[in-house]
Amino acid sequence: MIRLPSRSTPLYSSAASDVYKRQFTKSKIFPVYVRDEGYQYYGFDGKEAIKESYKSAEAFDENNLAVVSKKEDKYYLINNKGKKVSEQYVRIMYLGEKYYAGYTTGSKYEVFDVEGNKVINDYFMDEGTTFVYNDVVYGIFNKSGSSYIYDMNENEVVFSVEGDLEFNEKGYFVTVDGDAYYSLKGEKIYKR
Repeated sequence: MIRLPSRSTPLYSSAASDVYKRQFTKSKIFPVYVRDEGYQYYGFDGKEAIKESYKSAEAFDENNLAVVSKKEDKYYLINNKGKKVSEQYVRIMYLGEKYYAGYTTGSKYEVFDVEGNKVINDYFMDEGTTFVYNDVVYGIFNKSGSSYIYDMNENEVVFSVEGDLEFNEKGYFVTVDGDAYYSLKGEKIYKR
């Protein structure tokens, strides 16, 4: 039988705690399941850090935000003080940098930032991602069989093309099937 330590007992030994901190979390607090109560956030000192219980709780990400839920299909972000910072969604996925996908249905999502603000006035399907190249944050989002490339600093579409695009670290976009290459501005570089 596994027992939870008492609230006055550290949850991990200091050596194990140091390993856990380096490998598995970017935050000083993390979710722990407490029987008959749900998930709660504790510090590495074994003390309760947020006085709230959740049905579901993830570790804090590099933006010090975590996805939590008190009811099925109602997820939102909290900061490391326990304050709600986004609307409720069916699901939330981290896109990279300071952006998240808030799913309004099983497959349709909107893009919002670390403050919970919707940053693009549109909805997307499939998966999306953000990345930095030459100090510009770009986003690749899909809708209706087309890829939309956004300059996330300006929250504007740079260009769109039919099909799925990927970014090559050398500074250009390529279709998933490798048939076409595009510059950062959407100019066609090569097409088979």
